[in-house]
Amino acid sequence: MSMPRPRRLIWVRGQAEASKSWAREFLANREPSRVAWIGTDQPPGQGRAYLGQTLEAAVIDTHAGLDPDDWGALSGAVQGGGALIILSPPTNEWIERLEPAPQPWLSHGLTAADLRHGFVRRLIRHLSEDAWVECLDLPTPPGRQSAIKPLNPDPITCLSAATANAQQQRVIEALEHLTHQPTPQVVLITAERGRGKSAALGMAMRALKGHPIRLTGPSRAAVATACQYAGDAAPAFLAPEHVGSQPTPLIVDEAAALPLGTLERWLSDNPRCALSATVHGYEGSGRGLLLRLIKSLERRGVNLLPLQLEKPLRFPPSDPLEEWVARWLLLRPTPPSRNSATAKVALRIERESPERLSDDESQLKKVYGLLFSAHYQTRPRDLRQLLDDPEIVIECAWRDQQLIGVLLARREGGFSQALCNAIYLGTRRPSGHLIAQSLTFHAGIADAAGSRGLRIQRLAVRAEDQRQGVGQALVERARTLAMNEGLDWLGTSFGGRSDLVDFWQQTGLDCVRIGNRLEPRSGAHALIFLQGLSATGHALYHNARQRFAIHYPDQRRHTLAELPDDLAARLKCPTLEHSMPCIDAADLQAFAYGHRALWDSHGALMRWFQQSGSTVTLSARQRALLRAAIDDPLNSAAITQAAGASGQREALAELRRATREGLNQTHG
Repeated sequence: MSMPRPRRLIWVRGQAEASKSWAREFLANREPSRVAWIGTDQPPGQGRAYLGQTLEAAVIDTHAGLDPDDWGALSGAVQGGGALIILSPPTNEWIERLEPAPQPWLSHGLTAADLRHGFVRRLIRHLSEDAWVECLDLPTPPGRQSAIKPLNPDPITCLSAATANAQQQRVIEALEHLTHQPTPQVVLITAERGRGKSAALGMAMRALKGHPIRLTGPSRAAVATACQYAGDAAPAFLAPEHVGSQPTPLIVDEAAALPLGTLERWLSDNPRCALSATVHGYEGSGRGLLLRLIKSLERRGVNLLPLQLEKPLRFPPSDPLEEWVARWLLLRPTPPSRNSATAKVALRIERESPERLSDDESQLKKVYGLLFSAHYQTRPRDLRQLLDDPEIVIECAWRDQQLIGVLLARREGGFSQALCNAIYLGTRRPSGHLIAQSLTFHAGIADAAGSRGLRIQRLAVRAEDQRQGVGQALVERARTLAMNEGLDWLGTSFGGRSDLVDFWQQTGLDCVRIGNRLEPRSGAHALIFLQGLSATGHALYHNARQRFAIHYPDQRRHTLAELPDDLAARLKCPTLEHSMPCIDAADLQAFAYGHRALWDSHGALMRWFQQSGSTVTLSARQRALLRAAIDDPLNSAAITQAAGASGQREALAELRRATREGLNQTHG
């Protein structure tokens, strides 16, 4: 078998229609199913739809918008001799162009002029400075022929004829051993994209045909390659929400795209597991996942067998396209190493500028590398926000010249009363204001979004320097910044874990809200911690804590019934000072006349119906509907059936109508 040939990166600069016409003519002889079109056939952000496929070419039309996750997904799918083709406006137009992706960062009061455009400027620099990139300006000057050579991709290997290389054979043998041995073990296969890890899983399943094996992943598309190589031995795809505890081996493909909490639960419930993860992939860091799983498995005494695939299959080693994408998206950042000589040097915290980071590649690698290592699901979109978000605040902790900590924060709130009312009723949801919106809509504090605060988004401290006060110092720096700017509160939101609760309570913040749903990234319920900094902020904090005292016990009856005991023990309710009927009345009004969620209104609905249900005039169906919603708010099927509705939305509308009719009789 001959060595795959290098892949190409073609950059076409010109107006939208001219660029698109050129690309269609250039690819006219290619098989349509082997060409991906993002920005034309698929909108930006849909690059994941091509995971598991082998492409001759991929076209990213940035005239429709630029989502960096597409570049990471598609570049790994292009085969040897193929090309990634970028269509962009002329350089001077591209830099200042307002795209859809950054628009959610334009908070209330900001305009397109406030965007920094550092991400696109850095992209243009990387495209322009690398002589290997093939460039074409449209229209082509008269008399000049295009220098872009025709596409000539390598032939695609027939799957049925595919054989395992030495590294893949190790994976097959490990899964055979996992299937036949009775003792618990976790096999973790990591590789950069295009190394054949999913193919190895498929060939292993083919070798184990007839044995009971379960297969899951982030989506059916994510396991497509493994299933193709498994052929008729492929087990039925098991959706993540249906993965339970069984003794049969569980195979998880593309594990880095799943929440850590979900993976830890699966590993605890299933004694024999095999996981594959992309090392420094666009969807998450397999290496970061490995480090976290090692700690988790060591605590439980479970044997971990790590395997790494290094040789690419679709393209040659040191492929120029892979190297370029990795440099631009910082897919292989190196976290700052420790120098013991600086361990006792005084801590120094300095503000970092997004403008400087977009121009200083060395500094950007340090900052992003530390953020990347601290969270295994950091993605290229996070890199873009770091460079472009006009409200981002970056604080860096240094010892001498070593970066040991980074804090990212974002200003929130300051909305008008009219917009606060709209958020409270659920008719508006301005982007980028997580705490301000959640306290207004979910906690039911009508004017919460009118106050101004600073939300800490990320806090990363180098592993060797943790538990030495670095994180505390960074939070104190953020608090000082917020107070100097006259902001009302300092807050943060994170996936609920006991160690994180302990840390944030030590910083002076306390829990004011816990979400009803498990967050996709963390696999845990989101907590909101807050501290008041001004008179307005102190009033907001006190108000939120009082609502927490009412809502949290209600949530424990349904959505939080299975909250881990160690976490529940740390979330103690404050003493209730406000009148519960007043808060219940406000919650009922927001539910009946607005779009407040049933889960956020359940306790108020239950207490009202217990007290007044026998005195109001309602139809038998309305009473049955209210009882169904109160008895089990999680059972949407029963609620829908009680409403005699065709779907959940219609049932909820009927429930709101019944509540309105009852409130009109009891409150006038």
